[in-house]
Amino acid sequence: MATAAATPFQLQFDKPIPFQIKMAEWNPEKDLLAMVTDDSKVLLHRFNWQRLWTISLGKCITSICWSPDGKIIALGT
Repeated sequence: MATAAATPFQLQFDKPIPFQIKMAEWNPEKDLLAMVTDDSKVLLHRFNWQRLWTISLGKCITSICWSPDGKIIALGT
């Protein structure tokens, strides 16, 4: 009897992203990913790609970082 090899994770290529990601940062404490797009929008997603919010500051964002407790996102312009 042939058995399929176990896959340790599932690739999410079936989730197209309609924008270019310039940078991204994982939250150190929660299942969150903060991303900055080429047009300087900041997106917050859960690991399952559920979008929680999007903001646009109207300025070019050059860096992004979570606080060590995962409660604050710092953005550099």
